[in-house]
Amino acid sequence: MVQLDIIIKVITLLNRERELGDNIDDTSSDLVKTIVTSIKGNGNKKLYDGGDSEILDNLIHLTLDMVNNPTNYDKDTLLQSLELIVSDKPNLLKVIDKSINIDLSVASLKRTIISLRNTLNNFYKEQQIKSALSKASYKLTTGSLDGESISSFTSQLITNLEALSNTTRTKDPGIVDELDVGDDENMSDMLDKVKDQTSDDGRIKTGWKELNVMLGGLKKAA
Repeated sequence: MVQLDIIIKVITLLNRERELGDNIDDTSSDLVKTIVTSIKGNGNKKLYDGGDSEILDNLIHLTLDMVNNPTNYDKDTLLQSLELIVSDKPNLLKVIDKSINIDLSVASLKRTIISLRNTLNNFYKEQQIKSALSKASYKLTTGSLDGESISSFTSQLITNLEALSNTTRTKDPGIVDELDVGDDENMSDMLDKVKDQTSDDGRIKTGWKELNVMLGGLKKAA
């Protein structure tokens, strides 16, 4: 379960930030809350039917308590809580124990924190992109564009995807150019470039394989 892995990374991040103490400029509390909200929002009924889902639910509660009461969780207390939650999953417990018990220098702690933050940020952005594509696919397949042309709808979708992709650290091959959502002129230039991203027969093409599949066979509106 991807969410389980992400929550373990969240808990590891909070613990490493606690270890860094006064050497850290800021914490990841807001990021953690955003990630937790995203996971809970993407859940469904089976999330609470037991097994991994029950473990995930308990880990989420632990995570939020760590954010709200950070002084209550030194390493030993945290490990005891985790052992109770994942007692039926010894392999998972070994992974958790290894990620928390390794002693790191201040420099290594900072690098680990940055790496975990990037991983979590990318996870959240990927969820947003998947959500945007899913909603767009539904509108296209059900014909729910409310009179908007396919060209206009797709151009706006691509612009939104570009904005999401540009917030990640790694340059995505789907990016047409740099986008500043606070700059009206830059947004206008980006839209013009997006409209030029068509194949020879007039079909819209993008830097995202999934989006191209979704738009397969759709002609650019005249």
